[in-house]
Amino acid sequence: MIATEFHEATRIDRQLCGRSARQGDPGSCEVFASLEDSLVRQHGGWLIGKLIQYAGRHYPQLIGRFVTRRLQKRVEKEHSNIRSQLLESDEQLETSLAFTGSKQ
Repeated sequence: MIATEFHEATRIDRQLCGRSARQGDPGSCEVFASLEDSLVRQHGGWLIGKLIQYAGRHYPQLIGRFVTRRLQKRVEKEHSNIRSQLLESDEQLETSLAFTGSKQ
């Protein structure tokens, strides 16, 4: 399988690479993604930009893997925080709108 971009979740990348090997046949997965990918542009920040500028010339594949893994972890953490805040607000709404007392 040839991947041309990274997704926001590493789980999706692993699933797609896993689909290349099925029914006992060996498979392979190769990623050709630019550091100007949407994941890097949206969530990269200035520090990763400096890292790319400094070390990207000498070690582009190493930097690419490092940057995308770090960015994917950052995005996954942001999504986790959003889900936990949503759960908290749902619980607060449930208790504030419970006019009759406890739920049955």
